[in-house]
Amino acid sequence: MKLFLTAALLFTASFASAQTEPPYHAGLIVTVTDDTISCLVPMISAFGTAVLTKKIQDGPYDTIPVSKIKYLANGTNVYETVSFNTTAGMLQKLMWLQEEGKINLYEEYHFDDDDKKRVYGTGGTWTFNGNPIRICVIRKNNQTYLLSDKYFQDIVGPMVADKPAVAAKVISKTYTLKNVDTMVEEYNAGE
Repeated sequence: MKLFLTAALLFTASFASAQTEPPYHAGLIVTVTDDTISCLVPMISAFGTAVLTKKIQDGPYDTIPVSKIKYLANGTNVYETVSFNTTAGMLQKLMWLQEEGKINLYEEYHFDDDDKKRVYGTGGTWTFNGNPIRICVIRKNNQTYLLSDKYFQDIVGPMVADKPAVAAKVISKTYTLKNVDTMVEEYNAGE
């Protein structure tokens, strides 16, 4: 049993340390000037202030600031640069467009753990330890809001007031930040 656990631990440690960068897949970037760049893009779930792209798998990196990106597509997901207010001021993030319609829902997942605990896989960054942190932003009629548990009803209630069945579920707390994706799906279903 000890031999099995030791072998499993060594395999896990070598796998995690061997993955020093995320995998890159064919994708495209649409810039704010509507230029389209075909390139290899990282398969990650949080981009920070810039995206590192490549022309070929083993080639050098090109850096594109998030402020110059309108959309990024990687074959499985579409990301859009979204600007919204926070208590610290205006923030701009390249976020996964999880639901699109009359209301758009954007999400980002990231981990506060150090890189030694991260594993890069198709579709994003995953970790063996700790829970992912989910950031949700919602947009309707060019009004964009960062969602939080504390202010969920205050922000979302007025946005869905034109759909009484959805609004009632927000008021009754049937819909919360945890299932905002279901709420947006229901809201957009009747477009």
